[in-house]
Amino acid sequence: MLEAIISVRIPDFVGDISKKHNAMVKILGCVPFSKTGARSLLEIRASEEEIPGVMKDFKASHGFTEVDMAQTGKDKMLATVSTTKCAICSTMAGSGCFLIQAETKGDFLNWTVLASSNKQIKELIKRMKDNGMNARLKSIKDISSKEELTKRQEDILRISLEKGYFDYPKKTSIRELAAQFGIAISTLSEILRTAQKKVMVSHFNER
Repeated sequence: MLEAIISVRIPDFVGDISKKHNAMVKILGCVPFSKTGARSLLEIRASEEEIPGVMKDFKASHGFTEVDMAQTGKDKMLATVSTTKCAICSTMAGSGCFLIQAETKGDFLNWTVLASSNKQIKELIKRMKDNGMNARLKSIKDISSKEELTKRQEDILRISLEKGYFDYPKKTSIRELAAQFGIAISTLSEILRTAQKKVMVSHFNER
C-alpha cells in the first residue's frame, strides 16, 4: 500500500478566501452529490478576528450551492459545502485511489491519497492533468499494515456504520454522532479518518 501527496493549484474561489483571511482549509471528506457535484466536509483555521469574515465570504461564494458552517473553537470551524461540479470526485472516480484528505498550502492544495500501486498514482496524476489541473507528485511512501484499530476507533467506526453515516444519502450526520459520543465534531472527524485509513491499508495489503 502506497501513500502519496499530490499538489494541485487551489480553485480560485477557495484560494481567494484563504489568502484574504490567511486561513488554512483542509478537506476532510468528499461524497458525490447530484450527477456531477459533490458535498465536502471542510476544516477551516484562521485567527479569531478573521473567523466571522471567513464565514461570511464562504456563504457568499458563487463556487458553492449550499454552505453550512459551525464554529468549533476560537480559531477553527467545520463546514459542509456543496458544488454542482466537483473536480475531485470526477478525477478520483475509477482511479483506484482513495482521497484521505486535502490541505491548503500557499497557492496549492496537497492531496493525500492511498493506492495499491505506482501505476494507479501515475494514472491519477494523468487524469488530473487531463482535467486541467496543475498537478505534481510531492512524495510517495510505503506504509505498514501492522497498526491495528484501537478499541475506541473500532467502536466509533462500527457504530457510525450501523447508524448509516457511510450510506448514501447519509442516515445520520457527523454532528449527531459527535453528540452521541460526547466529543467535538472535529475530534470525531479525526478519529473516523484515522480509522478508515487503517482499515483501507489493512485491506489492500492483504490482497
